[in-house]
Amino acid sequence: MKLPYRKPITSLNADHVEAYLSPMFGGNGNDGSFIGYGIGDGWADIVFDLHKKLVKENPDYYIAQVKEKFAGLRYYVGSMTDRGYAYIREAEELSYQTCEECGRPGKVWGRKGWIRTLCWIDYRVSEINKTLWIFERKGLTGFFKAYFYVRRLRRNMKRKESAKNAV
Repeated sequence: MKLPYRKPITSLNADHVEAYLSPMFGGNGNDGSFIGYGIGDGWADIVFDLHKKLVKENPDYYIAQVKEKFAGLRYYVGSMTDRGYAYIREAEELSYQTCEECGRPGKVWGRKGWIRTLCWIDYRVSEINKTLWIFERKGLTGFFKAYFYVRRLRRNMKRKESAKNAV
């Protein structure tokens, strides 16, 4: 059992962007090799806009890899102009402020293990999913962890709402 993330607000999803970019992948007859493509739907518009800028800058460029690493977008290409690399840096910086699941404003989250850029709701969903995964693997102990986590989450949400209403 897994809770779904929020519906993305982006106009495209990551699969559509991957299909659109696939002719530019390095392994498809270009000079370089292609390693992989793996991003969330929330960053699909960022990658698509970046691709349009890079094609205008250098129509013969190829993509080596597109991925998430240390909560940010990584877009590796073959030879590119300085302005093209500046576009890539701008897109990577924008990814640190955009939820990778839904495309809403987000921030970098992470305590132990994986660091991701998520909005507050998607971060909470990922935390609940981690707890549910523990429950599936570890039984009743995991259930009580999930129960008390959700209870604490609700208590904190009520505190934030009462603080907003007091102001």
